[in-house]
Amino acid sequence: MLEFFQYWSDKRLKWDMKDYGNIFQTELAAEDVWKPDLLVYNSADPTNIAHFGNVPVTVYSSGTVVWMPPATVKTECPMDLTYWPFDTQTCEIYMGSWTRHGFQISYETSNPNMTTEQHLRAMLQTNHHWEVKNIKLEKQVYDAASLPYYVVRTAITMQRNSPAFTATVILPGIAVAVLTLIQFVLPVDYPPRVTVGLAATLACILMLIELATTLPPLGASSPLIGILRYYGFALMVSVLSIILSGLLARLSKEPPEVLSIPVPGFIKGLITGPLATVLGLRFMADKDDFRPQVGRSGMSEKDNEEEIIGERKSFLHEWLLLATIVDRLSALTYLVVFICALLALTSKLH
Repeated sequence: MLEFFQYWSDKRLKWDMKDYGNIFQTELAAEDVWKPDLLVYNSADPTNIAHFGNVPVTVYSSGTVVWMPPATVKTECPMDLTYWPFDTQTCEIYMGSWTRHGFQISYETSNPNMTTEQHLRAMLQTNHHWEVKNIKLEKQVYDAASLPYYVVRTAITMQRNSPAFTATVILPGIAVAVLTLIQFVLPVDYPPRVTVGLAATLACILMLIELATTLPPLGASSPLIGILRYYGFALMVSVLSIILSGLLARLSKEPPEVLSIPVPGFIKGLITGPLATVLGLRFMADKDDFRPQVGRSGMSEKDNEEEIIGERKSFLHEWLLLATIVDRLSALTYLVVFICALLALTSKLH
C-alpha cells in the first residue's frame, strides 16, 4: 500500500489570486482535470490498470496540481529463498506512461524538502512482516520507434522479520538434530535404536509437510540452509540408520550356520585398516581377527563343524563392523552439515 505523491504544472488551471479573493488553492474532482497516465509496467494484475484511488486533486494559483492518491501496487517479484526465513528480497517497480513518449511527458524524482529515499519511506505503509532496508529510485529511458520513453524504476530492498520462525522452524530443527545424534550414539545392533530412528523420521516428515504449507509459493531457488535440504538430509540419514539397525537385528537372530557370505576382501581390507583407527573402531577390527582354517587334516567331523560355525560367527562380526563404520560416517557427515547450517543461520542473524 502506497500513498503516491504526484505533482505537475497545468497552465490552464493558473489564476490571479487578486481576482478571486486571494484564494491560492482549491480542490477539484480528479476526473475533472488532466492527470498523467502513470501505470505499473510489471504489474502482477495486468488487467487492472486503476492503481490509484479516486481522491480530489489540490490546485494552486500558480497552476501546480498536487495529487496524493492511495495506491495498491501488486508486482511480480522473483524471490530468492536460499536463506529463508532470514532472507532479504529486492523488488522492483517499473512505472511510466502507457501512451505518451518522452517529448510529451517526462518525470522528475526530486523533492526539495526531503531526500528521495525519505520521501518513499514516508509513502510506504508499515508492514510488520518486512523491514525496508534500502530504496533506490532512478529514471531510465529507452527508445522505441525513434522516440524516447521514460520509465521510473523503484527498487525496494526488504528483510523479513522472523522472530516467530525461530520457535516454529529453527527450534524444531535443533530438536531433530539432537534426536538424530542420540540415534547414532546407540549401538547399531541395539533394538530400541529403531524406535528412536522412527521418531526422528516422523519428526522430519511432519516438518517437511509443515514447511510445504508455510513457504512462499514463489521462489527462484529452494531454501538451502537449515530448512528443506536440512530436513531432507536428516530424513535420509534416519532412514539409512533404521535400515542398518533392522538388517543387523535380523542377522543377529539367525543361527551362525545360516550366514555363509563374508564381506568382500577389498572392503574388509578397508574397514579393518586405517579407517577403523580413524573412526575409533580399532577394538572391533582387532577382535576375532584370526579366522580358523576349515577342513584341516587330522580334524574330526565334529571339530570341522565347530570351525565352520566359528568362521560364520566371524562373518557376522565383519558385517557388524561394516555397518558400524557406515553408521559412524553418516553420523560425522550429519554433524558437519548441522554445524555448517547452524553457523550459516547465525551469520544471517548478525
